[in-house]
Amino acid sequence: ERAADGDEEARKNAAALATEFAKRRLEVLNRRVERYPQDLVIKYELAELLMAPFGKFTQAIPLLQQASQNKRLKARALIKLGRCFIQDKKISLARGQIERGVAEVNAPEDPKLFVEAHYMLGVVCEALKDFPAAEKHYGEVLVIDYEYKDALARLEKLQGGAGDAEA
Repeated sequence: ERAADGDEEARKNAAALATEFAKRRLEVLNRRVERYPQDLVIKYELAELLMAPFGKFTQAIPLLQQASQNKRLKARALIKLGRCFIQDKKISLARGQIERGVAEVNAPEDPKLFVEAHYMLGVVCEALKDFPAAEKHYGEVLVIDYEYKDALARLEKLQGGAGDAEA
């Protein structure tokens, strides 16, 4: 029982340290954004931190909009911007941003981002009742990662149930 109490205490301490670290990093990045307002990389890092672990998606939106002007960050920033709009219940805006972002992603260079973006687009298209587009995006996911989340189940559901074989 003491070992379990010790493990629990260690977990609490680790969580408290992680939270404190994130808060300090937030302070540092906020100061760096003020000091270097043209540095889009810092704005992107701050937006990422605001999203997770703090869940401040609306505050991340303007930072990601600016960061998307950086050619190297464009795809990631637009896709994260789409995620923020999803959290903000602005599904049509989310779709537009993710579509712009996914057009910038090179699947062989960044298969993880490609799959993640197409999956999000599939979910967004389903929410917007654009089922053919949702099928297309889930298909893109499955071509790269057949076991990604519930993409296969979602695709089969859209196609009218499991077991529909396409020749």
